[in-house]
Amino acid sequence: MKRLYQDDRAAAEYAYVLAIRLRDLGEDDEARRYAREALRLAKRLPSRSLDDVASTRLALGGVPLPERFHDGVVQSRLHDLLAD
Repeated sequence: MKRLYQDDRAAAEYAYVLAIRLRDLGEDDEARRYAREALRLAKRLPSRSLDDVASTRLALGGVPLPERFHDGVVQSRLHDLLAD
């Protein structure tokens, strides 16, 4: 089960990073798609304890990751892409 969680977490982190990179490049439609995916995946991750949400890496693809990675942080950091 831990392996599945790690794969979901990695997918959520990659989607988060892609949303930020694409937003910075002005590719807003694609950035929105990855922002929605990052939030969807982050909502599926365990978040009962600080250990559950603590980031295991500082950055990915040159994009800093939040110290605590969970759906609330994704929502907050990508709010401009998630607004309808």
